[in-house]
Amino acid sequence: MGKFLFLLIPIFFLGACDLNMFKKNPKSFDVSAKQQELIDNGNAFSASILKQINDTEAKDKNLFFSPFSISMALGMTLNGANGTTKEAMLDALELSGMSMDDINSSYKYLIDNLKPLDPDVVFNIANSIWYRQDYSILSDFIQLNRDHFYAEISPLDFNKSEEAKNTINNWVKDKTNGKIEEIVDKISPSSFMFLINALYFNANWTYQFDKSDTKELDFYLADDVTTSTPFMHQKMEAKSFSNDLLHAIELPYGEGNFSMVVMVPQYGKNVDDIVSEFSISNWNNWLAAMTEIEDLEIYLPKFSYEYDIELEEILTNMGMGIAFSSQADFSGINPDLALYISKVKHKAFVDVNEEGTEAAAVTSVEINYTSISQFAANKPFLYFIKERNTQAILFIGRVMDPSK
Repeated sequence: MGKFLFLLIPIFFLGACDLNMFKKNPKSFDVSAKQQELIDNGNAFSASILKQINDTEAKDKNLFFSPFSISMALGMTLNGANGTTKEAMLDALELSGMSMDDINSSYKYLIDNLKPLDPDVVFNIANSIWYRQDYSILSDFIQLNRDHFYAEISPLDFNKSEEAKNTINNWVKDKTNGKIEEIVDKISPSSFMFLINALYFNANWTYQFDKSDTKELDFYLADDVTTSTPFMHQKMEAKSFSNDLLHAIELPYGEGNFSMVVMVPQYGKNVDDIVSEFSISNWNNWLAAMTEIEDLEIYLPKFSYEYDIELEEILTNMGMGIAFSSQADFSGINPDLALYISKVKHKAFVDVNEEGTEAAAVTSVEINYTSISQFAANKPFLYFIKERNTQAILFIGRVMDPSK
């Protein structure tokens, strides 16, 4: 498939669009100032992480991810962070200035209201926390994530690593309707906890495309190279916006509460140019400038693909590197262990066709530990034999595989 980048914007940007354009009178819900602040900050996080991922990945690679899923998994993790670790995570998530009470209650409000919003759209949000059963975690951490994120919290025998891994992955598969089968590839001896968010979205277009109108057309890659791919086609009334940078349209789903915004670069521009200009203010301005166009002729390629990425480097670049280091402070989870984030893994799936869109995303935050009451030489190591009085080193060894 050729290069094609779009954002599943409605997951996080609900409230930015004028929904009166849609004919089915979708229901709405009130949003307080604090809740809108979380949404606006989430949009800012979306813009920041889009720029980072776009710069990191190969230019000919398709991208698809959910900033909402990433933010929610890290939002659960925030409830265990303290000190400079918490401050760094708040900065990276663009949540500085918000109290944890406001952050938690706003996430809860979004979960409560987004899931049942449109009867014609399936949008499921699920959270879970799995931890090593040998240890306890603080009751406040458990209660906050149960109350606000509806997280299923389960101790597992991580010593039975394959069994524990399969339990977590089966949960992921179930919550994404089978579209994402695995997020945890292994459980190591130092794995302490996995905090996981799973999203599943399935919606028909408000105005579906006729399959008989789908035809093979050219898709223009870089350097004017073309590839042939199936394009859906129809004439419809839709909101549209153009400037010197891009041409955008908005396509509604179901009753109109959710939509897809497609942005195509103008001649002489490219996707990188749009990404570099993408910000919360431009996003709001572009949407506000959209106008309804009658008989707009739309050609949209069909596409279906999976995408996955590990986000440690990207989130470090965004300012939360301390959370991945030995200086991390997650004493809000367990104050007796030296906990740190070892991996943030994200997987997503999307299928866009004549009927509508099916999408799923999963984010896993893996927390590892170094116990102050435990030492495990469970990886290649060096060893020294010395004289105690003079500290003279007498022998040096390296063990790479103790079974040999």
